[in-house]
Amino acid sequence: MVKEHILSGGRTAAEIVRIGNTVRRQIGPNSDFTHALLKLLERKRFDYSPRFLGIDEKGREILTFIKGSTPHENIKWTNDQLVTIHVQYLVSVLGIQIREAIYKI
Repeated sequence: MVKEHILSGGRTAAEIVRIGNTVRRQIGPNSDFTHALLKLLERKRFDYSPRFLGIDEKGREILTFIKGSTPHENIKWTNDQLVTIHVQYLVSVLGIQIREAIYKI
């Protein structure tokens, strides 16, 4: 049996678990949009987001694990770090329409 390790710090999911080098969390109302965006970012070789790997037997999404923590206060990044990530993200998504899903407000 695979051991699940509960992760703390998630902002939007009630329970997030780590299994090996993957993270599992329940599907939410905007999961289709999130999966489409993560697939797009992977195709564009954006290095700062997890990869969407599919859905497990319990109906949870499977994402790659990225070592780190979820900040709940001010993030202390340098301007250079923020600009690098922001520019790479914008280049990845600029002018692209994600047709697979629509974000639900």
